Amino acid sequence: MVTLHNQANDLADQLKVFRATHTPRRLTVAGIEWTYFTGGGGNHSLLLLPGVHGRGEIAFQHMLCFEQRYRVIAPDYPAEATTMALLVEGLLEIMREQQIKVCAIVGGSFSGMVAQCLLRHAPGRVNRLILDHTGPPSKRMVMRHHIYYTILATLPEPCIHALFRGGNRLSLPGLPTQETFWRTYFAGFLMTLNKADYASRARVALDFHQHYRFEHNDLPDWSGRMLIIEADNDTFQPRRERAALKALYPHARVYTFHGTGHSAWASEFTTFHKIMAQFLQEEE
Repeated sequence: MVTLHNQANDLADQLKVFRATHTPRRLTVAGIEWTYFTGGGGNHSLLLLPGVHGRGEIAFQHMLCFEQRYRVIAPDYPAEATTMALLVEGLLEIMREQQIKVCAIVGGSFSGMVAQCLLRHAPGRVNRLILDHTGPPSKRMVMRHHIYYTILATLPEPCIHALFRGGNRLSLPGLPTQETFWRTYFAGFLMTLNKADYASRARVALDFHQHYRFEHNDLPDWSGRMLIIEADNDTFQPRRERAALKALYPHARVYTFHGTGHSAWASEFTTFHKIMAQFLQEEE
């Protein structure tokens, strides 16, 4: 069992430890500069994909825990990567740079979309996949993301920051002891992102729903295993989208949080991490 980081139980202390021990690496792919964090070692590799904010540092808790057992990579998403194909290409090049032939992937929310595309582009490079709080490509979502992108393209940057601050308050409801840390962290963190960062993620999401279509039998040769993590009241992934994801992957294991919304990764970190760790360690 992977244990929680035993030298820094407080979130602020864990973040300090992470920043003191992890320096981002850089790699240029198709003219686009990527940055990513690495840590740990061992015979198994783990790719932790960031959410819509596109910064690997947000996964510092998981990285500090998992790198006790795994070789872990946590990338940033560059603003210049405005299509799903560019994101997938960059991630595969990072794996090549790090000489990782096969890895497990964790993709939550926005990155759940990226992870599904990466799996189909290179199924032989993925042996485990965890999808949390995410959904499949859907025609129903095209207009929603088109409107979202149009709004972002027209708003000035201060308004975009205000919009995302409001979104974080909705997606991080009722965090007991962690509330002060996460709200302070995101308040400062969001100011480091610019309009191009947000527009890039919006364009990728639109690309995903507009141009990708998956079927439950379109991975006939993939022998890996999948875990779906969801919440029964996740308003960012409505019931219909959650059901569609499970129908798309009928052989996936499913774990459902109750009443945690879109923020189980933060509000229920210990349980969330334990579920992932147990799944990844089975039959290693």
